[in-house]
Amino acid sequence: MHVSRGPVREALLVMAEEGLVVLNHHRGFAVPCLGWKDLEQIAQARRPLEVLALELAREHVRPADIDRLTQLKEQLLTAF
Repeated sequence: MHVSRGPVREALLVMAEEGLVVLNHHRGFAVPCLGWKDLEQIAQARRPLEVLALELAREHVRPADIDRLTQLKEQLLTAF
């Protein structure tokens, strides 16, 4: 991605301050384990944003888009 270590390390340190990653001294960074309470909070934050995104996208959808989504859904169901 043509990014040096410095900016990446700085970004990880900021993320550690915000609790998004965990800094283990002499071992590097790691993603924290999320519990059920964390996952529920994430879902509560995502739900209204995803509803808004769908409402805004609805104004621009074409029949070909619906057909493609239907195909993707069928592929996903087949994969599972």
